[in-house]
Amino acid sequence: MNKEELAKALDGIKYGDGISKTLTEKAKENNLVIAYGASDDLLILEGALDDEIGADNGVMVYINSKGKYDRRKRKVKNGVGLNATFSPKSNPDLTWDLFINANHSKFSIMEDGEVFCYALVFSLDDLPKPATKFVRILEMENGRQVLLKISSNPLQEYTVKQTTIFNNDIGKTISSTLSFTSKERAEEVFRDYSEVHAKKFCDVADGLG
Repeated sequence: MNKEELAKALDGIKYGDGISKTLTEKAKENNLVIAYGASDDLLILEGALDDEIGADNGVMVYINSKGKYDRRKRKVKNGVGLNATFSPKSNPDLTWDLFINANHSKFSIMEDGEVFCYALVFSLDDLPKPATKFVRILEMENGRQVLLKISSNPLQEYTVKQTTIFNNDIGKTISSTLSFTSKERAEEVFRDYSEVHAKKFCDVADGLG
């Protein structure tokens, strides 16, 4: 089940009935989060995340692809803002309106024939991935030491950076960087440079996730 299918299945549910256990389990199985407002002071997360967050007069929560979340942006690396607005000025008849700065699907929760909340479904898989890196120190045949780093950013762009950290011939640092859209190609260049050009090498950081 994807986010569009789940939102369609949820659309029009009555406030107070809750989300069925079947749909909650489906969301969890597919790494989907159901988010909606309740009462006048709660943001509810179900599915891949499960929590009730205090939201008196609305709240902004930052969430990343690993499922970590917090009101403080600095606490959530690569977090995306989920905004729950209580009694939005643009639609005073609405109790809750939710928005997240990522791909999502909206659905309506009804009360007495009126929309109580514009809720949403999103996938943790669609949120930006944390930047990662892998570092290797190479000892070259001519005595140079080279720092070789492969890294990715939240947009999943990959770079391989070579930095000479000791060079007897010219006595200064030299850097060069190659960029790739393919993780496999970046890892191939990283591996080939190490195995072809280095006398020996050691790894000093974890690999790409």
